[in-house]
Amino acid sequence: MTIYTPRGMPISFPMRYAFTLLARLYPKYRPHQVLKIADGMDKAPKTVAYILAFISFSLHLSPIIIFANTLVLPGILSWMQIRSRYFDFLVRLGVIFSTLGNFGIIWIGLVAFGWYSVGWKGLVAFLSARFVGDFINTIFEGQEKKRIQTLTGIYHKDLEFDRCFIDAYRFCAEKIGAPLDTSVSDQEIESQQWQFIKIDYSEQDPVLFERRKFS
Repeated sequence: MTIYTPRGMPISFPMRYAFTLLARLYPKYRPHQVLKIADGMDKAPKTVAYILAFISFSLHLSPIIIFANTLVLPGILSWMQIRSRYFDFLVRLGVIFSTLGNFGIIWIGLVAFGWYSVGWKGLVAFLSARFVGDFINTIFEGQEKKRIQTLTGIYHKDLEFDRCFIDAYRFCAEKIGAPLDTSVSDQEIESQQWQFIKIDYSEQDPVLFERRKFS
C-alpha cells in the first residue's frame, strides 16, 4: 500500500495508518502541509549543496574549496537525516526549494552557471563532490536498512522516504503538543477519521491523485 507526497515521494506505510497519524495533527496541520514538510526533509541536504555551489561559483572560489564546500556540510546533513535530526530552518528551506519546481531544472541551471563562472575545473570539483557525497550516502542508507532489517526482520526498500514521513509527523506534533508516539490504536483506525483526512488531501492536490494510484 502506498501514498505519495506532493512531489511524488512514495510512502509505503498502509494508508489507514498514515492518514490516522495525520488526523492527529488536523486542523493545525493539514495533510498536504505535513507531506510537504516530508518532501522538504528529503531535499534539505541537496538544497544546501546547491546553495553552497551557487555561492562558491559566484565568488569564483578554487576547485578544491568548491569540492569541500559542496561535500562536507551536505554530507553531515545527510548523516543527520539518517539519524532523524534536523534544523528547523533547513527543513523550511527544503520545503521552499521542493515547492519551487523540478530539481533537475535547477541542476541544469547550476551546471551552466558553474561552467560560465568558474570553468570546467570548478564544475568538475562540484560534480565530483556530489558523486562522492551520493556514494557515501548510499553506503550509510544501506547500513541503516540492514540495521532495521536485523531488528525487525523486514527489508524497507523506501526506508528513507518512510523515515521522512515519520520525522515530518513528529516535527509537526512537537510544535502543537500532539503525541510523538507513532503507534496508533485500533480505536483510532476504526473511527474512520483517516478517510476524511484522505479526502482533504485529495481536495488539496487533485492532480496528484489523478497521476498516482493511492492504494
